[in-house]
Parts: sequence; structure tokens; C-alpha cells
Amino acid sequence: MGLQPSSSNEWSVPKVIYDIPDSVRYVKQYDAGILPDFPKETADIRNSEWCVAPIPDDIRDRRVEITGPPDRKMIINALNSGANVFMADFEDSLAPTWSNILEGQQN
Repeated sequence: MGLQPSSSNEWSVPKVIYDIPDSVRYVKQYDAGILPDFPKETADIRNSEWCVAPIPDDIRDRRVEITGPPDRKMIINALNSGANVFMADFEDSLAPTWSNILEGQQN
């Protein structure tokens, strides 16, 4: 899936085709109190002994963090601020032009 070039050189998102009869069936199941469940084939994984890796030391203490655009000036100010963590925000605080994305990666 994803963006696809159309014949007019504009980008478009492909349409998702929903199976309406399945949707109606699922709604009836939910209304009857039948909730979704995990596949039975994966029960041994869920019931086995497992754990995730420990949190790395360099991100264990996140009491003070700064989030901002990945431009050079912001990164320097954030690193000099005394904050424990700087998280570069490539989504909300940056105009996602190709040059901005590349410069943010270089910074």
C-alpha cells in the first residue's frame, strides 16, 4: 500500500476495500458479548516464560527531556540545557520538505 503515483503525476492513497458482510458479522458478535481473542495457535508463546530486555542505561532516566525540531540551533541549545534527553521531532515541529529531512538527519 502507501502512496501511489497516478496518471496525472499527483500522489494518491489507494482505496481500502472493506468486506461489509464480515463487518456486520463482527458487530453482531460484539453486541452478543463475544470479544476478539488471540489465535489458539499462539497460546504456547503467550503461556511460556519470557521477558523483554532491560532498559538501556542511557534512556533509563527521562525525568528531564526536550523535544524539538532537528535543526542545528535547537539541538545545540537542547544539549547545553542540562536536559537528560533530546528527542528530535521530525513530525510536528518540522516542515517535512526533503531538504529539511536530510538536514535534520545530518544534524
